[in-house]
Amino acid sequence: MADDTCVRFGDKSASEIEDKLLRQLAILESVTDFAIVATDRVGVVTDWNAGAERILGWTAQEMIGQSARAFFTPEDRVDGRLESEMREALASGRAIDECWHQRKGDERFWASGEMMPLKGRDGAHIGFVKVLRDRTEQHLHGRALVQAEARLRRAQEAGGVGVFWVSVDDDVLHATPEFCRLYGMPEHATFDAAEFERLVVPDDQGLVSHQEGRRDGVSPTDVVYRIRRANDGELRWISRKGEFETDGGRSIRFAGVARDITADVLRDRDIAAEREQLATMFAQAPTFMAMLRGPDHQIVRVNPGYTRLVGGRDVVGRTVADALPEAVSQGYLQLLDQVYSTGEAFAANGYRFAVEDVDGKEPDARYLDFVYQPLRDGSGAVSGIFVEGVDVTERIIATKALEASEARYRTLFETIDVGFCVLEMKYDQAGRAIDYRIAEANPAFSRQTGADVVGKWVSEFAPNLERHWLDTYGAVALTGEPAHFENRADVFGRWFDVRAVRIGAPEARTVAVFSATLVSVERSSCIRARCSNSAIAFGSFVIRPKSPSQPAKCLGARYRSAGSVTEWSTSAERRFRLTGIGTPPV
Repeated sequence: MADDTCVRFGDKSASEIEDKLLRQLAILESVTDFAIVATDRVGVVTDWNAGAERILGWTAQEMIGQSARAFFTPEDRVDGRLESEMREALASGRAIDECWHQRKGDERFWASGEMMPLKGRDGAHIGFVKVLRDRTEQHLHGRALVQAEARLRRAQEAGGVGVFWVSVDDDVLHATPEFCRLYGMPEHATFDAAEFERLVVPDDQGLVSHQEGRRDGVSPTDVVYRIRRANDGELRWISRKGEFETDGGRSIRFAGVARDITADVLRDRDIAAEREQLATMFAQAPTFMAMLRGPDHQIVRVNPGYTRLVGGRDVVGRTVADALPEAVSQGYLQLLDQVYSTGEAFAANGYRFAVEDVDGKEPDARYLDFVYQPLRDGSGAVSGIFVEGVDVTERIIATKALEASEARYRTLFETIDVGFCVLEMKYDQAGRAIDYRIAEANPAFSRQTGADVVGKWVSEFAPNLERHWLDTYGAVALTGEPAHFENRADVFGRWFDVRAVRIGAPEARTVAVFSATLVSVERSSCIRARCSNSAIAFGSFVIRPKSPSQPAKCLGARYRSAGSVTEWSTSAERRFRLTGIGTPPV
């Protein structure tokens, strides 16, 4: 019907009018795909065709005299949709709607409808006619299509995939929103294909599907090229795959997908750089390294340090048992089996490994610190072993030599007659030495002091020790100047020949002391007596050896002027095997 459609009664005879009405009524009744409903001005049904009965479910007898609101949904009734359509139809000549309606039994269906006003012979408004068609199936299909397109778009956005196709005849590119986003282009349905082609960097233009190539069907179909995005100029890597659609052997369309793979490219570059760095570190590491694979421990990779360890042999691609038979005989293969079966790492320090005779050389015994670290695959199962370690042969040999040297010197330290001790000095706030502790001492020193004094302070075992001992040792510790002197220690009843030297860090205030016993303390009274009584003298013997090359040795003794010896030093006693008391000096 036209926009101003209405039912008019002209100046015709009653029979003609009746015939026309009957024909119109027959036509309306024969239409069953459309529900045609006539109402008065307030929406009360006055006519109800067969199509209305089929689509809406009510008979004409049930609906004539009822409000057309019956086939509107409850929510539309509340919203006054019928009244709204009638007002719109009066105002504009028609009211079109696409919405849910309700048939008998409260079943809903999607209707495509139109309402128009009815006018009498005088042009006065007498009611409305509403035409409905059941479009539920088409609506559901359309909605499913919209939902599918929405899902596809979300999938494209999530996966970064854009879809396109280019018409060969007009070179128009049709693009999805995601395709536009990938290239930084505004979201349009169509573009001139050249707009996208210009975004590819000059060095990659040879990978672009230009118009000539598309027309001849020879454009690259699977490529990766770089672009400068239109909106921000950012450099991106694009993977584009396409294929030609043909008609009678002629290319008519080039269609495909594109994906931004910048993150993948950069990640692959980082991985490659990291692998290169690891390979460099593997090759240049001062330690030895090897990668073993499988339960038979196939050697798949070694570094130069490992090659040197095994005497330069080419072992890559071979099993440990085949390449290194000495490892089997020395128990290393058993350790590898243990690590592979248990998945637990094994670490060792100072293990001996005798390298097999290579090029006629004798087996070379080496000492190793190493670790066997299990490697796991994606499922967590052990797939191999990483071997890493360091050759500590020189350290082990040096340690053993040091231990032997220390043992020799410890023997010497403990058997010599010269006393030795290490003192830890203690000072007051004025910087004056007030005590010292015996940190270490040999047996000779213990004999000189008459007790085991290691760990004790001198104030504990010799509280009356003369002041000059503290001053002398204190000065050595503070200044670092060594001292050599002879002096008495009344508390021990002896004279000592002493050498003192600072050892360790200056702030440690430690002094090493070498001491030799001279004579008894009676020497001091002897000296005092000589000063007051010329009849008593103190002298020394100089023993001159037969060989001129041997040095003379001075042996001290105390004797009277009459010539008899009253005191004999310990060195003189050992030299002459005599006490010397009562004998004249010789």
